Amino acid sequence: MFVKNRNDRWNRLSGDVSFINPNICFCAPDIPDPDPQVGAAMKANADISKEMAQVARDTLAWNKERAAKQDPLIEKVVQQQIGSADTNADRATEQWQHYLDLFQPVEKRMVEEANNFDSAERKERMAAEAAADTTRAHQAMQDQQARMMGRLGINPNSGRFAALNNEMGLAQAKDTAGTINKARRDTEMQGIALRTGAA
Repeated sequence: MFVKNRNDRWNRLSGDVSFINPNICFCAPDIPDPDPQVGAAMKANADISKEMAQVARDTLAWNKERAAKQDPLIEKVVQQQIGSADTNADRATEQWQHYLDLFQPVEKRMVEEANNFDSAERKERMAAEAAADTTRAHQAMQDQQARMMGRLGINPNSGRFAALNNEMGLAQAKDTAGTINKARRDTEMQGIALRTGAA
């Protein structure tokens, strides 16, 4: 039930508290008079607040004056930086397109050539060229030897002449096999070197 009268409410509350704890005392000492220094401290705080407000106003005025001078300079610097960035971006795009148009196809071709340089077909072609060079060299030597023997009067049908030709044929076979193997190995090594350079 709601009690409208203040005294009745207090009486009811004190009765409830007494019921819960009968040792509670509802007496209180008189409130002391305020310390006169409190008012002086409050006035000092108000004076400090006024001074701080003046400092804030002075700072705001200084910042406005500084901003009026510096903001145009800052704007100019920012615009220059944006212009430089745009120029650099345009140059980078142009250089990238230049690379795509000119250098990327060359790089692609270099990689393809490096990968295919020591193919089986190339090794066989290089071996055949080396064998042909060796054969030509030995044929020239045999022709020269035949002419020299002819000048010396040695019969081409003699056993000595046949033995010399046989020795030259064996030397030619040995040299041809060596140059063929060397041509294949050289082709492989060139392929490895090209791929290393392209990587």
